[in-house]
Amino acid sequence: MLPKINILANRKTASASAPTYPENITGIKAWYKLKTGVSVDGSNDVSLWADSSGNTSESMDLAPPASDNDVAYNSSTGAMTFATVDKSQLATASDQLNLGAFTIFGVVDVVEAGAANEAVIGRAGNDEFRLFRGTASANMRLRANAVNYDIDMSSTLPTGKFLFTLTRASGGLITIYIDGVSKGTVASDVANLFDFTRIGNGATDSLIYEILIYNEELSSTNRTNVEANINTRHGL
Repeated sequence: MLPKINILANRKTASASAPTYPENITGIKAWYKLKTGVSVDGSNDVSLWADSSGNTSESMDLAPPASDNDVAYNSSTGAMTFATVDKSQLATASDQLNLGAFTIFGVVDVVEAGAANEAVIGRAGNDEFRLFRGTASANMRLRANAVNYDIDMSSTLPTGKFLFTLTRASGGLITIYIDGVSKGTVASDVANLFDFTRIGNGATDSLIYEILIYNEELSSTNRTNVEANINTRHGL
């Protein structure tokens, strides 16, 4: 006689392991999630983009730092429109993240016409992550503690919406991935911390859909799991 198989027990065991959602991975410090935590004013400009990370050490909610830093919101697509003409930016009230090793994910759509030094995230002055360094679609820059770390990527950025993943290892190596594919690396001094307080810098022309920040380099498995989650939710 064949042994009996406890199907229900097996199902229970299989379902007991937690899915690898971004919030289940350690090190999450700020998460500006698609169509989540967004408040708008009477002009449909963003008044608050709440942090969904669960971080209780820093207050990372974002709001316009001044009344004229308008960021238009499309509730249908989840797009935040950052435009130079509107001096668009969103910033924390005072807290910041001081990142050595990190993993940062972002879903963006850069306005290609006239694109130059498009700052996605950072802190005023010494810390910025930029696409279209100079005016070149294949160039990016991480500016950390006033030191520039540049990558000339192996291909130009896609047109339309895409996912970038920016990592810095504990040894300082910076890697940029576009839609999950590595596009280049550069060495850096990890002691030059990358500070984060804001999205945009008032001269950014880009649609931004989501930003997710971890204060450590994720394993390749966790990185690809997060990328898969983001891709699914954004239809990439």
